[in-house]
Amino acid sequence: MVLTADDRISLPGRTTQRATRPELTGVPEAPGLVRARLNRHFDRFLQARIGAVIAPAGVGKTTALAHWARTSPADIAWWRATSRDCDRMAQSIRGLAGAIHFLAPSRPRATCRDSLIDRMAEYDGTPVIVIDDFHHVDDPEVCDLIEDMLQATAVRFVVVSRSEPSLNLARSEFPSAVVGIDALRFRQPETDDLFRSVHGEPLTNDDGWLLTRQTDGLAAAMHMFHQATRGSGDHARRHALQDLSGGATFAMGYVAREILSGLDAADVRLLRQTSPLELLTVERCSDLVGADCAAWLQRLVRQGLVRGLPGGYALARVVRRQLLGELCDEIGADDFGARVRACAERMVADGEFASAVRTYVAAGEWDAAAAVLEANTLEVLSDPDVDWVDAACVKGPWRKVTRAVRELRTGRLEAAQAELGPWVSNASPALSGADEWMRRALRMWIEGDLTPGRPWFERLRSTVHRPDPLRYSGGADGHQDLEHRLLHAVDCAVAGDLVSARRLAEVAPSEHPVALALCALTALLSGPGGVERLVDEAERGGVPWVSRLAGGIADPAGLPRRRDDADAMGDRWGALVLAGLHAVLSARAGNPSVAEFDDLVRRCRLLGAPALEAWARGGLALAGAWTGSPDASREAELAVGFAHTAQVPGALALAWGVLGTIRQDSNLLTDAGAEADRIGLDCRPWEWMLKSTDRRPEVVVTERLAPVSVRCFGGFGILVNGAQPTFDGVRPRARALLRVLALHAGTSVHREMLVDAMWPQLDSSAGTHNLHVCVSSLRAALEPGVARGASHLVVRDGDRYSLALPPGSVADLREFDLRTREADEWRARGDVEQAATALDLALQIYAGDVLPEDGPSEWAVGVRDRYRVRAAQAAALLGELRLAEGRPAEAAVAAQRSIEIEPCRDASWRLLVKAYDAAQDVAAAERARRSYASVLASLGVVESTADLLRGGRTS
Repeated sequence: MVLTADDRISLPGRTTQRATRPELTGVPEAPGLVRARLNRHFDRFLQARIGAVIAPAGVGKTTALAHWARTSPADIAWWRATSRDCDRMAQSIRGLAGAIHFLAPSRPRATCRDSLIDRMAEYDGTPVIVIDDFHHVDDPEVCDLIEDMLQATAVRFVVVSRSEPSLNLARSEFPSAVVGIDALRFRQPETDDLFRSVHGEPLTNDDGWLLTRQTDGLAAAMHMFHQATRGSGDHARRHALQDLSGGATFAMGYVAREILSGLDAADVRLLRQTSPLELLTVERCSDLVGADCAAWLQRLVRQGLVRGLPGGYALARVVRRQLLGELCDEIGADDFGARVRACAERMVADGEFASAVRTYVAAGEWDAAAAVLEANTLEVLSDPDVDWVDAACVKGPWRKVTRAVRELRTGRLEAAQAELGPWVSNASPALSGADEWMRRALRMWIEGDLTPGRPWFERLRSTVHRPDPLRYSGGADGHQDLEHRLLHAVDCAVAGDLVSARRLAEVAPSEHPVALALCALTALLSGPGGVERLVDEAERGGVPWVSRLAGGIADPAGLPRRRDDADAMGDRWGALVLAGLHAVLSARAGNPSVAEFDDLVRRCRLLGAPALEAWARGGLALAGAWTGSPDASREAELAVGFAHTAQVPGALALAWGVLGTIRQDSNLLTDAGAEADRIGLDCRPWEWMLKSTDRRPEVVVTERLAPVSVRCFGGFGILVNGAQPTFDGVRPRARALLRVLALHAGTSVHREMLVDAMWPQLDSSAGTHNLHVCVSSLRAALEPGVARGASHLVVRDGDRYSLALPPGSVADLREFDLRTREADEWRARGDVEQAATALDLALQIYAGDVLPEDGPSEWAVGVRDRYRVRAAQAAALLGELRLAEGRPAEAAVAAQRSIEIEPCRDASWRLLVKAYDAAQDVAAAERARRSYASVLASLGVVESTADLLRGGRTS
């Protein structure tokens, strides 16, 4: 989002001046992110006679409305009022006359009230007149003029104002539409799109979620955060986000002051005094300040400065943090602490336990917060906002449990399990109960080896193993509780009864996790229509993985990227859903992918979801038949058998339909249709092939998977013909031997080197025997059923062994070597751009240390260190090339990557500072110098960071 001058944002380091905008006729230029969701809100103005966009400064009203105006088919004219003209009526007549003249320049320009109404009435069509900054001319006489024009002409008006206008928006003869601050704020998928497509700096992990949450999606706050972190790299940006959640910052303080600029001093003072209250109510505010606050709160509502919540109102986080800091400065730390404690005690008395914990933590009162948490564990940990856990005062086992809860909401189950750590034996009953609940929930979804208990999320896990639509069907829909309704809906969907699943999933909006899951199911089964609601509920419920899913449903073209992001974050179930959604949508669009469905089968198997695997196998058979694969008939037969075994009737109908289509067997097709009708499967995927205008050709080139794919960067992985081998019966030492061979994939390693690496304590004869045993078990795992001596993957040549790479195979270490060699060759030829491209590809391949799971093993350490150094050098070289090309922002990103790989690399730190200096990013350059100084000080190169800074800047 690029803000217009309306938001009066000054970049850090520049003098802040209060801008007075000139009058403007014509839709203003509006670069930035065009938000389709928001444009749909503005489209309501075309069915109304008068519309209003009401929000304080810094929300991006003008930019967002200009995006809509430039893409709308309506005849739109734009006039922006100004505060410079004291005669509001004269300014309005002049401005509106200019606006209609902009649409009809052949007619004389109006000069008075009557001629203005005549020009409006004479216009051939239905013009839409936007009055920007209407608050500058909001006057009874001007409002009468607008109402007279509405009565006498067909014109539509849209007013943009910082406060509720004096116009009567409730008159029945003039249908109206209002868009407020809640609609204008950025949602998390929009934040991701903004930083990726407009700023060119994609957010990683859940940074988009956290930024949206901490800034309440305010456009000015987004803009200031980008300005403060531009070109600083993922790690620095994450630190900035943590600073943002920890308290007020200079940039966000400026945004807060801009938002409050329309208030008088008395109103701001009241806001400051009541800022310790998370939820503002008339009673609480009045008790706190000793005066009736009803009229004051209503004023804030009219100005869009507070948003309505159940039971009261709340300020934007950036505003509240700023006011809390100002209050502490004003009354002193002791009085501030006492006031915060009093407010927290009031929250406890009112039953708002999560708010009380956040308030106590904000005041550094962890003991008091922990007491509330002990007494009200379920209420606090189920609250959408548990970001208080990162505060410095929070400590002990509660910190681990709460962080695990947060990781669970992001979908990172393994990370949540790691957060819990070892069991705490002397914990309180409340802590023990929360810890046990988390461990069991995580084990259910990671290992899946427990018998489901009463909790709905445990029983939901059994559905993806084997669905049973009759399991929770007791009672009419209206008498089912929400949990049973969810379980019944998912059972129906997985079994194939999509008709019943859609009906059951329709529930009223709610933050309840079960209602949120039903909303997600509705969006999955019904398409983008319910996505806006899903995003809003996910943000209110504090569940990032649902927001990621909603972003994928709304933007099918971005599904592969979101799937890869989920994989990178460790959200394996979320990645499975996104991968499945993309595979199905691609097939529905006539572009089925064998590779995608094959990958889907693999994901289902790894997660222990046979019911979903039955569907994936049916999709694999469908894709194979569609693309003319010679194995399609066999895949369809396997899909039929698997669906029978998994007892998934919908997947069985799909497999029958595909097999019947391949064989042109009318009986099978009839059975498939009858089964689909019986269970409520209201689509026929096998008929998509028949309806496609691009029927499968007589001769096709099928997708070919790499025979062998070996990964060593970031952790070991191997695929054979696109599938992950099963190593269940292979001993750890044999698996380690495979990793040694993978380091040298495609080349042979002498027997003595392997024996020395694996069994240094044994003599040659015993070590060689063990080697033969391990090689035999590896061959059986990699090539099940292969005859003795017929292995094509683990190959022996005399005294040497190798992990063979048949033509078309890939190994990441070899690919990295190839790209760096290419970069050297291109540099030697003087082609800098090609060299930079090769380096960039090499860095994409480098996903982390070589075989980190093998720790300090001697055979791994040397290779790991060598590639780490080479990757850091490649990133630094890429940065130098970009800097030489005059692209300092890209140079800084490359230098940051080099530092991430090798934090103590002196040349990379100097390159980073140099790049920031070249980009004239003073703040970032200073941060880099200080970070570099800290690294040097930690190494003992200088006595302290301060010594280095006093000694002069890095050069």
